[in-house]
Amino acid sequence: MATLASLLELGQQMETQLKPMETVFLSQFLRDYLNRFNAYKMNFGFRKGAFEFAGQTRNTNTAVLGGVEYDLEPMLAACDIPNHVSIGGDFVVGFDYEPLTETGSITQEVGLSIFDTANHGYDAFFLSGHIRGLLLNILDAHIRDRRRIENHIFTELNELLKGPLTQELVKSTNPSRATRTRGAVGLHGQFHVDTGDFNFVCTGLPVFYYSAAQNRFIYLEPNSGPPLGYFSHSDAFYKPYVPHHVSLHPGDYLILATDGCFESECYEDFCPALGAPNEPIGFFRYPENTDMENISEFDLYQMDPAEILVQNDPDVQSFCHFLQPYLAAGMGPSLIVGHVLDAIKETPYFHFDDKSLIVVKGLVEEEMIAI
Repeated sequence: MATLASLLELGQQMETQLKPMETVFLSQFLRDYLNRFNAYKMNFGFRKGAFEFAGQTRNTNTAVLGGVEYDLEPMLAACDIPNHVSIGGDFVVGFDYEPLTETGSITQEVGLSIFDTANHGYDAFFLSGHIRGLLLNILDAHIRDRRRIENHIFTELNELLKGPLTQELVKSTNPSRATRTRGAVGLHGQFHVDTGDFNFVCTGLPVFYYSAAQNRFIYLEPNSGPPLGYFSHSDAFYKPYVPHHVSLHPGDYLILATDGCFESECYEDFCPALGAPNEPIGFFRYPENTDMENISEFDLYQMDPAEILVQNDPDVQSFCHFLQPYLAAGMGPSLIVGHVLDAIKETPYFHFDDKSLIVVKGLVEEEMIAI
């Protein structure tokens, strides 16, 4: 590790060039390291039935060694690592089940995952790669056994993170913070293309719903369990992971984002929002649910309007402000993800942090005919 640290420092010092042999060694190490977790796929985009899906992750390419944060961009450039590869704790998964099975009953299913591991760089990336590998293997096993994803998938995942090596990774992701802020927050769900229903479990991320008819955002706050890597069952903070449900209708959008997209640099939210959507942002918190067989549901067109409150958080308003013109124009998810991540990156209001964004669009009849 000392050799790697010295190479990182060399990459940080712009006036010092990596020696050819060091570049070869480091380049091969990085490629093996990134390939191990299939990390090159930091984005996805596809159409399935009446829905379009797209997601993308942009990590900061920084790492902390000896209490000092280093910029890894010069090192990656010196090693000719492709521009679309980034190192950090965020990742997304868009998982079309159809190529893995001949079972007709689940060919219309899509798996969506979005995760944010505390801290940046190698420690965060090792943990996120570990979680991603476990998640994909669990999904693959469920699909090949011709079963739907079970609601306790996060409980199983968390149990698999109890080993001593993984716990070292969890501790190193954010050693300066309390235990509960280490590990990984995220959301994983199964999208049923035939009905537009998204069933999911959550470790701490919200869901944004956009109604095209109302030109309005609804901020959905799940009743989430603790971050993956947190095991204190006796702590009042601990809650089981429970299932949730949201229905997506034609022309509407579902947006999943890590907090790098919607948290600002402002202390205590004293800064005003950069802008706000035309209609007030709604707020809905899923009710308490300890029964794994019950699913807390949200369907905007079946809801009592009195159940939807108002979300006034300036960070959330700013994020939705960036999204709204693209959603109101009916733009496709891939273009929305790229445009919004570009806009957020260029805005100093938001944290310089890893960012992931997933957008799902329900196509209207005219769009389906055009396709």
